This record gives sequence, structure tokens and C-alpha cells, in this order.
Amino acid sequence: MFKDFGNTQNPTHLSYTEYSNRELLGTMFYKWFAGIESMQSMTYEFNKETTAKNLSRFMEGKEKEYLPHAVTVNEYLGRLNPDELEKLLQKQVYGLICSKVFYDVMFRKNGWL
Repeated sequence: MFKDFGNTQNPTHLSYTEYSNRELLGTMFYKWFAGIESMQSMTYEFNKETTAKNLSRFMEGKEKEYLPHAVTVNEYLGRLNPDELEKLLQKQVYGLICSKVFYDVMFRKNGWL
């Protein structure tokens, strides 16, 4: 999944970019996964030293002391083409369907619940 995050087109100017697409989208994924509701809370929680290093490793990147600040992530998401996120979502859902993850919730083996 993080490889797919890295394959999105970066809408920001490359000379100003400190974080990769993988890190920016990955930070939002982990924010959702951790149940963090606000961007300010995300910045506070994720920029603790051990948390930032561990999440950087999970995202298959270099170990960093800090993850993107909420303002940075918001600016990035504001410029990101929604079609890029749609492609990611479609690829993930297609992968789940092909891996037969949902077969246990089929109704009489011929339709979805």
C-alpha cells in the first residue's frame, strides 16, 4: 500500500518538498488507523521521538525525527488531484476482492449481504 502511496503524482513544487508522497499519505493513513480525530492531535502524537521513528520505518522510509505537520499535510491534500486518491482506493478494493477476503460474508454463496 505504501508503495502505491509513493506512486502518486506530487502536486507540490519539488524544491520545496521535504516529505515524500508515501510519508504524507502514510501519515494520514496512520492517523485514521490510530483513531486520531484532529490534525492538531496528529501532529502532537506523531512527533514524539519514538512514534515518528517507528512510523517512518513502517512506511518503508528513512528513519526521521519528525513527521509532517498538520499544515503541511493539509496543503498537500488540498493540491492533490482527487483522481489520484480514487485510483488508490480502487486498487486497494480490487486487491481485497481478488484475495477473497469478503467470501465469508456472501449470502448463500451467490450474493453479497
